[in-house]
Amino acid sequence: MKKLHYSWIVCLAAMLAMLCNMGLCSNILAVYLPFIEETGITGSQGSAMISIRCIASFICTFLVSLYYKKISLRAGLTAATVIGAIGAAVCAIGGSVYVYYAGVIILGIAYGFGTMVPISLLVANWFNEDKATAVSICSMGSGFASILFGPVITANTIAHGLRSTFLLHAAFCLVCAAVIYILVRSTPEEMNLTKLGAEAEQKDGEKAGTEEFEVPNVIWAEMLLMLLLLGGAGQAASGHVSIVAKTAGYSAGMAGMIASLFGAALIGGKLLFGVIADRTGTKRATVAFMTVFMAGCLSTLLLNTKSAVAGIMFALILGIGCPFFTIGVPLWAGELTQTRDYEKTVRWFQIMYSGGGIIFTAIPGRIADATGEYISSYMMLLVMTAVSMALLLSFYRKRKNQYRR
Repeated sequence: MKKLHYSWIVCLAAMLAMLCNMGLCSNILAVYLPFIEETGITGSQGSAMISIRCIASFICTFLVSLYYKKISLRAGLTAATVIGAIGAAVCAIGGSVYVYYAGVIILGIAYGFGTMVPISLLVANWFNEDKATAVSICSMGSGFASILFGPVITANTIAHGLRSTFLLHAAFCLVCAAVIYILVRSTPEEMNLTKLGAEAEQKDGEKAGTEEFEVPNVIWAEMLLMLLLLGGAGQAASGHVSIVAKTAGYSAGMAGMIASLFGAALIGGKLLFGVIADRTGTKRATVAFMTVFMAGCLSTLLLNTKSAVAGIMFALILGIGCPFFTIGVPLWAGELTQTRDYEKTVRWFQIMYSGGGIIFTAIPGRIADATGEYISSYMMLLVMTAVSMALLLSFYRKRKNQYRR
C-alpha cells in the first residue's frame, strides 16, 4: 500500500486554520448576526460588523508579506488562529456595538494573516501536482465551520446566550492552534522530504525554464477589477445567508439550519471544484461554478414562499456555487504570472478581494433598512458575478497563445 505523503497531513492542518480563521472569523458571522441584532443592533450596524471585519483583514493583507518574512508559515498560522480566539473572547463581553466592533476587528486580523495567502504558499511549497484539489481541501474548513458550528451556535445561544457561545468559539480555536503548530511544517525540507510531484516539476522546469513574459496592463486591470467585484459578491452572499432567510419569514432555528445546509453544500462543492479544475482546467471549472452561484442568487426569489423546500434549494445551490470565490484566487494567480511572482500576485488578488468586501458588504444591510428584505441584494450580487465572468473570459482570450496552463 502506497504511503500517504506528508503533504496531505499539512493540507489537513491547513484546513483547520481555514476553519478557524475564515469559517469562524468570517462566514459564521452569518449565524451570529440575527442573535446579535436581537440585542438592539440595527441591520446597518450588523452589516457594518462584516464591513469592519473586511477592513481589518484588508489592512492585514498589505502587511502579510512582512508578517511572513518575520516568522515562518507554521508559526504565523498558529499565531493567527490564537488571534481569532482572542477576537471571539472580546465578542463574548458584548453589551455594546463598539465591543462587537472591537471583536470583529481582531477576527479580521486573524482572517488577514491566517487564510488564503499563507495557505496558497503552503500548497505551493508542498504540492506540484493536484494543487487545485489541495487548495479545495484546505478551503473546506470554512464550510465545516458553518455545517458543524451553525446548529451548535444556534442551539447554545438560544439555551445559554451569546457570551457562552463566543467563549466556546474561543476555546475551540485555541485547541486548533495547538494542533496546527504540531502538524504543520513550512517546507518539505524541514522533514527531509520533497514536495508531492517533485519529479514532474523537474521535467516541467527543463521544458519551460527559459520562458520569459510580461503581463499586459490591460490583463492586470481586468483581473483586479474581477477580484474587486467577486470580493464583494462572495463575502456579502455568504455573510447574509441566515439573515436573508429570517427576514423572508423563516424562524431563527430554520434560518440557522439553512446556513448549516449552505455550509454542507459549500464543503462538497469545494472538493468538487478542486477535482474538476485539476481534470478540466481552471477556466471551465470557474465558469461552471459561477453559473451555479448565479442560479443560487435567483433562488432567493422563492424564499418569499416560506417553504422548507425553497430554503433548502437556496442553501444547496448557493453553497455548491460559492467555492470559486476562495479557491479561484491562488489558481488564477498561478495562471496569470510566473512562479517567481506568485506570492505577489496572490497578495494583490487577496487585497482586491478584501477591498470588494469593504465596498459592498455593508450595502445589503442598508437596502434591508430601507426595504425590510435582503433578496434584492442577491440580485445585485448576481449582476456583479455576471460582469466578473465576462472579465474572466476576456482574460483567457487575451492570454491565449501567450501563457501555457
